[in-house]
Amino acid sequence: MSFLSLSTELVEKIASHLNAQDITAFRLCCKRFHYIVEGSLLLRYLYRTSLAGVYDPLWDLPTLSIPDRLEMLERWEESWNNIGRYLTTPRLVIPAGRDLFGPFFLSDDYLFAVDWQGDPTGERQPALLYVDLCDALRTGQHTWKQIDYPPRSIAITQAFSVQEDDLVVSILSLRGGPDEETTTITTVLRFMSLETGGIHPLAKKADIPLETQLPVNMLDVRADIIGEHVVLVLVDLRPNDPEDDAIYLVDWKRGTMRLVHRAPNGTYEGALSVLSSDLVLFLRRDTPSLELCRVSRGVGTATPPCLKVVRTLELPEFDPDYRVHTAYMQTDRHSTRRRRRRGAPEKTMALAFQSAPEDMVVGITFLLRDRCARAHWKKVVTTVSHRALFSLASSSAADDR
Repeated sequence: MSFLSLSTELVEKIASHLNAQDITAFRLCCKRFHYIVEGSLLLRYLYRTSLAGVYDPLWDLPTLSIPDRLEMLERWEESWNNIGRYLTTPRLVIPAGRDLFGPFFLSDDYLFAVDWQGDPTGERQPALLYVDLCDALRTGQHTWKQIDYPPRSIAITQAFSVQEDDLVVSILSLRGGPDEETTTITTVLRFMSLETGGIHPLAKKADIPLETQLPVNMLDVRADIIGEHVVLVLVDLRPNDPEDDAIYLVDWKRGTMRLVHRAPNGTYEGALSVLSSDLVLFLRRDTPSLELCRVSRGVGTATPPCLKVVRTLELPEFDPDYRVHTAYMQTDRHSTRRRRRRGAPEKTMALAFQSAPEDMVVGITFLLRDRCARAHWKKVVTTVSHRALFSLASSSAADDR
């Protein structure tokens, strides 16, 4: 049987895996292929998405037709073509009286900054400050808003899922006791609403305490949100008798926290990056490598959530005279749902497509320190493509089957 003898439906299915350049070449092969491409809404849509530099996996094809997707794509292209009409160049002024020494965070169209300790005299509470960048770009003006943390607390790190759940997760070190000599330290996850600034109404518990009594300077904590769970990495930084590294999954709506993985101290760097609703990437410290893991949320109490290593990816070796002092990971993320702000009109359905996988990467920044006494530093930045990671995850799932 020759390729030309295949049915039109089968030829269309095969051609749907081609990029724009290959679809053009395919259409020029013969009259039949030309008419198949011209008469196929699916191939025309895939051709347009490829030219626009976006990607649609077509997972929800039964609920959103190809004509609807073409209409969305045309609106998206029109918005980008006219983007110059709406852009201004605002200058964001740091709030007076705030000590913003930590890094700034970009998440879900917001810029976040943390006054992580406040004022030691108690005149200023620790706080999370943020600016709506969409409003700033549209109007040329901006207003810093804030969420106050408890007095005498220290904000260690944060995770955000604003567009989907209006959720801000803060890991706080709370100090209690009548005086400094009898101070007790409790590290908690606090679940807050960005819109109200208070405890999130869907959180069963306002705070979930972590299973550690370590002070801030002896604890490396990283968190990110994957679906309805918070994935949490705890690394003990004590030089003598440290505890094992631990990875937890926290169901913030049910108020539960479950240990899903434990490893010898020094295994993990304390950096993680969420790729999708079930894939997360961890950075190992003992042997410089990445662990691509799949998260299973489980069903009820019968099958609890778990974490499974899908692939281990070795990283290039660094200069032997330097050691990794710290590392950070950040990735492009795509939200399938957008939160409707209070008072805003009802929006149309979310876009079905996203940035093309070849354009989406995980960025990993390593800060290296000289092993000798002199404090010489190097910064190394590397990237890993989403397409490669998703391909590895898919091939692993196929091998399991």
